Amino acid sequence: MRTIIPVLICLFAFGCKTDNSAYEAYRLNEEASRLFEAGKTEEAIKLYSQAISFTAVHDSIRGIYYANLANAYNGIKNKDSAKFYYKKAIEISPKGSVDYYTNHAQISLLDSLAEKALYSLEKAYQLDANNSTANNLLGIIYLGQYNMDLYDPQKALPFNKKTNDLVTDVNAKIVLAKNYYYLEMVEKAVALFKEMHRDYPNDIDYLFTITMMEQELGNEDEVNYYLEKIKPLSMEKYEELVKYPIEPGDHSIVWD
Repeated sequence: MRTIIPVLICLFAFGCKTDNSAYEAYRLNEEASRLFEAGKTEEAIKLYSQAISFTAVHDSIRGIYYANLANAYNGIKNKDSAKFYYKKAIEISPKGSVDYYTNHAQISLLDSLAEKALYSLEKAYQLDANNSTANNLLGIIYLGQYNMDLYDPQKALPFNKKTNDLVTDVNAKIVLAKNYYYLEMVEKAVALFKEMHRDYPNDIDYLFTITMMEQELGNEDEVNYYLEKIKPLSMEKYEELVKYPIEPGDHSIVWD
């Protein structure tokens, strides 16, 4: 899942000093985050890099920009650059702060040390149970993304629910939907995928997943409804679902 750390800055409020260069850095970070959410990671990296170059930016904000840049590099599997910028963020974060722990956790995950990451994330969560990064990472760790020995969807659920409440990223909704499915709460899972279909009506993956879940639930009318939506978008997917349907009660959907 893409992780973006939001930046809250004071603009024109009583007693708050403004700086054009600090505002420009903020603007660049926000635009980079929009690009990152849209999957335009290379473009986002360029703007995040510009944002951190402004000397007027306070360290507390620059640390967020560094972490966002690290997340972007992480998104394109550039491990070395991601670690470099997570470390830069740690250097200017107060020791023992939420950001200090979450950035340490990110480095641990890049090094395939999920249990070590858990230690840092639990520290971060104790400091701020509403921190989106801590909740996100705890949720996906307990879904077995980094180490199947830690797979515990029941333990993951509250973290993934909180992440979905805190952020607007569609990936948070996907993770929560999968979490519900792993717990055999299929109605809740399909409801979330239907929300995503509403927002992205031509996304064939959402339609495909909805149809399989409705097959599992034995909802024939719903299955036929969504098959008709798939047909003009992908005859191949349509035929796959018709020829090899999931039998009612067969809880067998898997994701890569």
